[in-house]
Amino acid sequence: MTKHRKARLGNKSYEKKQVDPDPEANEPPPFEGFKKGEEVVIHGEDGTQIPAIFVGEGESSTFFGGPPMVYVVVKGADEPVAVELDRVTAR
Repeated sequence: MTKHRKARLGNKSYEKKQVDPDPEANEPPPFEGFKKGEEVVIHGEDGTQIPAIFVGEGESSTFFGGPPMVYVVVKGADEPVAVELDRVTAR
């Protein structure tokens, strides 16, 4: 629903248009996730970027108040490591 108001500025009046906010318009699209074997980058706290391969999603540590985790294998390593999802982006 759109509402119109008239505002006065000096001798001129201007029409202001107000739009009711749509609660779904501000939400980001749902996270689709990475695919197993997809090449990703881990962003370090110091700005470093480490290439890795996505292995899978971590346990739901958010239940205990922790951040969501994913498992990745850093190139040159044999074992997967758990990394915060916020630090991982696709290459």
